[in-house]
Amino acid sequence: MDYIGTTINESSVITAKAGATIANGAGCAVCFDEDGAVVLTSAGSSVIGILAMDTPEAVEAGDEVTVQIRNTGLAKAGEPIKAGDIVVTHTAGALVPSKKGGSMFGFALSEAKKAGDFFSIDICKGSYIDPAT
Repeated sequence: MDYIGTTINESSVITAKAGATIANGAGCAVCFDEDGAVVLTSAGSSVIGILAMDTPEAVEAGDEVTVQIRNTGLAKAGEPIKAGDIVVTHTAGALVPSKKGGSMFGFALSEAKKAGDFFSIDICKGSYIDPAT
């Protein structure tokens, strides 16, 4: 069997169309909407990635954005996070420690002292985290 070129996309990022207006979206978690565009996550959303740090402060619906889907990057916290915490989605694309429950999105590699702070994340999507455990 012969292969022409590579069949594996080795990039850590994808481009996607924004499904809604996004303000200050850098580092925010996004998911696909019903039309296949990306929107900020809410609690319990299945995250596909985080908006790149060079995302403009104002993104309009239909604009192309860069989404980091794997490896390490910077993400926006929805509340204080400690290095080593498993993080899940919260509101407006922010991430929080898994004690809230939700689909695992990654591990915090640094702390965020308060909501709105950026922290280093190792993106490794996983299964549902039950807040009771």
